[in-house]
Amino acid sequence: MDKSILSLFETRYDFKNTKISTGLYGVNRIFLPSSNIFPTLVASDTNDFVTTEIIKAKNESEHKKQFIDKVYKIKKYRRITKEEACLIQGFPKDYILPESRARWMKLIGNSVSVPVIDILVKLIIETGVFDNMNNEEQLKEGRNKNASTQQAFSEIKN
Repeated sequence: MDKSILSLFETRYDFKNTKISTGLYGVNRIFLPSSNIFPTLVASDTNDFVTTEIIKAKNESEHKKQFIDKVYKIKKYRRITKEEACLIQGFPKDYILPESRARWMKLIGNSVSVPVIDILVKLIIETGVFDNMNNEEQLKEGRNKNASTQQAFSEIKN
């Protein structure tokens, strides 16, 4: 689907061959400090790390080899700090959280990133999808669709 809505900014390597969320040997993801795109953190604190080594490569293949040799194998990474977790999830710098890592990761992980939602809502509104809709008409239309869907499901069950 190419509608020029999304584009690739970064290539990322995720560990495979594991059926559990602890990743490979206790490492789920290792983020590059130079990245400006991060996935949502999760409440279970599944061993996300940040590299302590900057990698400079000419191509993807060289980058992958350097990452394995200069970061992963010799453990040149550290756990994400509370401040970094707040920044990744869009919390303000002065947001007060408990000292316990387990507690603040539970609060931050899987939270809704407000800056991302803000951008998405603005982009949806910019499409003009709501320009010709009256709020009352929209609510009535939604109720009618919901009622007809419920009617259809009840007929299927019987």
